[in-house]
Amino acid sequence: MISELKSQVESVLGGGRKVTATVLSSPDQVDLIAEEITDALEYQGIRNLMAEPDTLEDFYASSAAYAGFGMGLCERHTDPYVCEQEDNQIYPSTRLLHLDFSPESLCATVRWLKSAKESRVDESIVDHGLGLGRNLVLETEYWDAVRNRIRNLVQSFGLRITQVILTGSSANDQRFKVAIREALKDWTTVGALDLLDQPCHGGESSMLLYATARGAAEFAKRRQEGPVRCVETVKCKEVRRAIERELLTKKVEL
Repeated sequence: MISELKSQVESVLGGGRKVTATVLSSPDQVDLIAEEITDALEYQGIRNLMAEPDTLEDFYASSAAYAGFGMGLCERHTDPYVCEQEDNQIYPSTRLLHLDFSPESLCATVRWLKSAKESRVDESIVDHGLGLGRNLVLETEYWDAVRNRIRNLVQSFGLRITQVILTGSSANDQRFKVAIREALKDWTTVGALDLLDQPCHGGESSMLLYATARGAAEFAKRRQEGPVRCVETVKCKEVRRAIERELLTKKVEL
């Protein structure tokens, strides 16, 4: 698969240009480890930007999609200290529901998330029997099954969802959006379903299809532009934070 994707991208690039580095997001339900991803990419002569030399935590598809929608990423990524402050102070903790819907499957993930760089997945499912292409005969029963699958996942999480994001080639289906609303009745906070209300035509529909890839591309850019390979020692980090606390205290006193 990687070889085929590499060939297709190089064909689009043209001019003999080669793919030499990439960022690959792991499906939430598969949980590929960094070593597996790196080995597969190196076999094709591609560098894994997430693993050299300061390997970040696992990069899941839900994190990539979250970033693709412009959420969970600091604005000034070239300044590691400012970026860290933004991650810790600006972005609220989110209870995320990511739904990926295609003719082949329904995939869903629920997780606590503050920054797109976080890796923990709380609950995740993939159901190949509930892809849109499986809606062949009894439509009412099919959508009931989709609704119940989503609701059961959220109920197992046990907390109200604060943000819902959709991806996949079938995610713009209005019947799917109706099923989501019914499934999440009494299980969301205000504003959690706002993305469902946004019109999705033309370029907007492609956003649902390519949000995950767009987020991974943003990570690839940041891994090359930002000083992510500059590793701060524990001692230096403690000194810096002590200075920051002292400056903050003086600012409050003023």
